[in-house]
Amino acid sequence: MAEKTKKDSLTTQELDSVLSFSNALYNSSLGYGFGSFFATPFTQNQNLLRLNNNPAKPNMEKLTRALESVPYDYGSLAAYSEFMEIWDSIYAKTLRYYEGLLAFDLSYTCKNIKNPSEYKSKEYLDDVKRVQKFLDNFDYKLEFKKVVKEMLRRETCFTWFRDTHEIENPIELSDEETKIKRNEKFGLQIMPQKYCLLTGYFNCSQLLYDFNVNYFLNATVDINLFAPALKKKFREAFDGKENEYNPAAQLDYRNGEFSTWVQTSPNEGAYAFKFDIGNFRQVPPFIGLMKNCMPTDEVEQMQIDKDLISAYLLLAGEIETITTEKSGNKADQFAINPKTMGQFMSLVNSGLKNHIKPLALPLKNIKGWQYEDKNTDMASSYNKNTAAKGASATTLIYTTDKMTQFELENAIYSDYMIMKPLYQQFNQFLNFYINKKTVKYKFEFTLDGLDRQWDREKRQNALRTYADKGIVLDATMWASALGMKPQDFQRSLECAHNSNFVDNLTMLLNVNTMKDGGMGDNEVGAPEKEGLEKSDKTEEVQDDIN
Repeated sequence: MAEKTKKDSLTTQELDSVLSFSNALYNSSLGYGFGSFFATPFTQNQNLLRLNNNPAKPNMEKLTRALESVPYDYGSLAAYSEFMEIWDSIYAKTLRYYEGLLAFDLSYTCKNIKNPSEYKSKEYLDDVKRVQKFLDNFDYKLEFKKVVKEMLRRETCFTWFRDTHEIENPIELSDEETKIKRNEKFGLQIMPQKYCLLTGYFNCSQLLYDFNVNYFLNATVDINLFAPALKKKFREAFDGKENEYNPAAQLDYRNGEFSTWVQTSPNEGAYAFKFDIGNFRQVPPFIGLMKNCMPTDEVEQMQIDKDLISAYLLLAGEIETITTEKSGNKADQFAINPKTMGQFMSLVNSGLKNHIKPLALPLKNIKGWQYEDKNTDMASSYNKNTAAKGASATTLIYTTDKMTQFELENAIYSDYMIMKPLYQQFNQFLNFYINKKTVKYKFEFTLDGLDRQWDREKRQNALRTYADKGIVLDATMWASALGMKPQDFQRSLECAHNSNFVDNLTMLLNVNTMKDGGMGDNEVGAPEKEGLEKSDKTEEVQDDIN
């Protein structure tokens, strides 16, 4: 009977598989998307946790094997990177540091103005309003920083550009619906990365990808949480019709499918970003740092062991012996009874701390013994010279070494140049989607800047220098240098100009410009040098990397 029960019973894993299949089949037959019937707060939370969190602990052998099969084993490298970000503080700190370098300061210009008089035309002003409305409704700094984080972690980030008012079957909107649509918001939805594949380029350098709709066969996954275009593609993939798969199809005709893989289009919202745009392989950019960080745990444990050993002190004392023979005694016997000695040692030990140990030896000239650590900075030295080798120009990420402000700024700027090329992809994103919203005029968007105050000051001084020479750049350039959104900067200018703010200003007297109680003709002291012009003796600054 026991044998029969064991034979006919399902394992927990088998039972889960059956339930998942039945749930998916039931939901697909309803046509409402998965999770609509079986969803709970707990299942939805698990879906979010499993979306792109699949860490796996690497070792040198596993990492080497994954690197040898890079074109076919991208998933392993991404899983190792996820694990190291959680496990290793050096790896995690490096990703956060590089993520925080890009400022995403925006400026833009119109690229199809033919006559200067057009800048005052109603068509131009209306299109500028459309641009500003888009930027108001799309928090590009926040959204792009999320993408950068994924790119550093995985190398490639597959997203879907979402509209809060997108509908599955667009029809002519009513007046009320049109009013609502004016308040639409935009965002980038991070897609299930394992179900996306790079398949080509559009516009020569922008990426295309396909999506495996099998993802929606997972029990409790609600397709309604994704773009309506994907629901349509899912139905088409299982409706029995054959849609020819054409890798060369134009953006408006990327509706082909191969098995359960469907083509997606940026026109629908599918947009991919990649750290290395010149190669389709997907290798996390700091995989070399990951290799160097693997022995970090062992080195740190050795440092801890050495520190603990160094804290111990061994007290060794001499037990006197009888050197002459007397009645009842023999030469070289202990002068104290071992039992009595043990009692005294017990009393001594009870009065000492745990890290001080007493020891009695029948030897002379015994003193205190303590382990001497001749390499007290082994862990920090390893981090600086091995683990962090080639990861960053600034050593302050990995050690407590001090750098002058001049050295620090140059080191950070060197790291920034690694990240700066990513701006081009985000520029292309804004050019593509914002110019779809304008009617007549098209704009060129430029993101720039290192997210450090001294870099913004440098850009501001450059604009002042240009202005002194008669080259006055537009308000968006000043907004970029100040770290403000262009539309916010423009509104601030309009508010200051049309309110009583300027009239209420009072001239402030600087004590450094006063002479004999009044305004002097000359400034006192030399002007302060700009960030990168400061000498090596400038006050040391270390908080720029935090």
